[in-house]
Amino acid sequence: MPHYPSLDGIRGIAIVAVLIFHVLPQRLPGGFAGVDVFFVLSGFLLTKRILSEIRSGNFQIGTFLLRRAMRILPNLTLMVVSVVLLWAWNFPPGVTREVAQQGLWTLYGIPNLYLWTHLGTYWGSAADWSPLTHTWSLGIEEQFYALLPMFLVATLRWRVPGMTASITALMLVSLGIWWFGVVRYPVAAFYLLPPRAWELLLGCLIASIRVQTPPIGGRPDWMSGNATGWFGIVLVMSSLVFPVEGASSSFCNSVPAAIGCALLLGHLTSSARPSSRLAWALGGRCLGAIGRLSYSLYLWHWPLLTLGSYLAERWDLNLTLGKAVGTLASFLPAVLAYRHVELPCRRSGTLGLRKPALVATALLTTSATCGWMTRTQLADSAGPFDPPHYSGRSYDAGRLFIYDWSEMARYQGLRTPPLPDRRRDSWRTGGIIHPHGGGNPRVVVLGSSHALMYASMIDSLCAEMGLSVAFLCVDGGASPFFDNQQGHSFDSDSLAAQFDRVRMGWIQAWKPETLIILDRWEVRAGDPSEFDGKVRAFLRQVAPFSQHQILAAQIPVLSGIRDYNLLELVQWESRDHSNPAVLKADRQQGMRDQFAQVLEKAGEEFDGVCVLRPDIALLMTDNRVRYLSSRKLLYIDDNHLSDEGAELFRPLFRKALTDTIQRSKACTSGTEWNAPDGRPGTAGHPHSSHERSWTTNWSRPR
Repeated sequence: MPHYPSLDGIRGIAIVAVLIFHVLPQRLPGGFAGVDVFFVLSGFLLTKRILSEIRSGNFQIGTFLLRRAMRILPNLTLMVVSVVLLWAWNFPPGVTREVAQQGLWTLYGIPNLYLWTHLGTYWGSAADWSPLTHTWSLGIEEQFYALLPMFLVATLRWRVPGMTASITALMLVSLGIWWFGVVRYPVAAFYLLPPRAWELLLGCLIASIRVQTPPIGGRPDWMSGNATGWFGIVLVMSSLVFPVEGASSSFCNSVPAAIGCALLLGHLTSSARPSSRLAWALGGRCLGAIGRLSYSLYLWHWPLLTLGSYLAERWDLNLTLGKAVGTLASFLPAVLAYRHVELPCRRSGTLGLRKPALVATALLTTSATCGWMTRTQLADSAGPFDPPHYSGRSYDAGRLFIYDWSEMARYQGLRTPPLPDRRRDSWRTGGIIHPHGGGNPRVVVLGSSHALMYASMIDSLCAEMGLSVAFLCVDGGASPFFDNQQGHSFDSDSLAAQFDRVRMGWIQAWKPETLIILDRWEVRAGDPSEFDGKVRAFLRQVAPFSQHQILAAQIPVLSGIRDYNLLELVQWESRDHSNPAVLKADRQQGMRDQFAQVLEKAGEEFDGVCVLRPDIALLMTDNRVRYLSSRKLLYIDDNHLSDEGAELFRPLFRKALTDTIQRSKACTSGTEWNAPDGRPGTAGHPHSSHERSWTTNWSRPR
């Protein structure tokens, strides 16, 4: 099959777009569409070669699959074993075990299934920090390679009318599945072959048109024209710069990228116009060299980018700098693997037994290495620190409590009570209600997982004080504000809006004395002014239906933890030291401090608002975080408190709840009430200017 230098240029554009997107997504927000370009290009080249060999009588499925294996596996195997060994050297055993497990799925062509079932959305933090996330696209291509030759051979053998019509029909079916899946099941639509096959089949369609109906008499057809080529490149480039927000953006990125690439292929491979200006531009030496290196560079850039991110976070450096350094460092192994592994294994000529035997040996050796690493045990739970406890999931009013944390390496060793047997989305019926004092809830807790981590402690306090309490908290990032959207907690915007309406309806019906609002505030706004506007709007909404509102500043987030098992990490990093590892707050602590000041300012200006500062008790000098108390871990991961950590703030919450009860009684009886600082308050005006803010303060540890 003739070599088209301009196709190397398309590969070059695609891989550069992917690299920029992974390092600086804000600079090229649609750069991930470079993978869609690769899909179309792969479908075109494979179909053109298969059809050419079928017509010449030289095609054999076994030989085709062996050549595909020799093209993909050598470099892939080397990359996987290198990543597993590198992670074993730099990270705790639990992290290495997960990487090795994913490596096994990758070696045998189903990494996309692993990501779908284990890591969730491509846009989430779990996938973002996994060194083998990028292999999802290889899984789709390998599964397609196994099915394509059988489909083409069957089409010709059974004399199905019109191969082009058959490919078109199958492509439209896949496109329909993808269109439906992006809206209803975006994670599955992103990772699985049936919704993604339309892009590869689009390349197959162009190849079948080119093989079956070449330009007659050298006259160009409509695809051969210059306008088609230039329109194609405009579509591809526009798809790369279009802003992106989640998987649903594929409508604005994947479709134009795929169609543009198809038009480019039709133009560039036309025998009627072999040397157009566009072909000359795309066939340049520099762009072509990057394109020929694209597969190797794609394999190696993501693991080293991820490693750079981990090390930058661990050393408190700029995360983007870590990504950039890791990506630049990946060029060296990519070039070496391309020249000394990839090229020797894909050289033309008869496929003897020597090279396949070497590749099979490497594959089995790498598989054995990964298999051995998956048997690595977590750090000894009977070590110098007690396993933490966590009861927050028992108070989840949403649907995420059905997932078993014991299967996640991040939380292995964590002590959790059995999950209650209750309906999903219990927020529809008032959430988790404990009528300790009878009647409607006098205390209502709103928030995400950062409210759930205090829930057990708040529940026991309310039981001691005889206060009925309701928990309308949902894990997965649900906002306490009434501005929820589709995401981890809700499948659609309409469900999120219904959640907000129902919560507000319960507050209006109950008219509780106290609302407790807890959240990871840093994810709710990009700057203090935006956050200030959201806080004030929320307080204006709930103030007419609740006498008091208790808000707490966000606790520090531990730097360099991410998806590690915290107990294991602390034991691992303390193994050669007599003192526990030093953990610091991440680079967002300055913004969290500003958001805490916004809350305190709102507490000064709004009647009935109390702001608690648990962060002050945890943040020490030099940005160090108090995550340990004797043998007890105060955190369960990088940003959630354990039950032991929440108990540290029992006096803080008890004082706040006691003050609200005293103020409510004083207001009801009309008697004079003394504020917590001893100053007299006015019974008729229990929220006078003297008592507007009764923030409980801690002395900062030194």
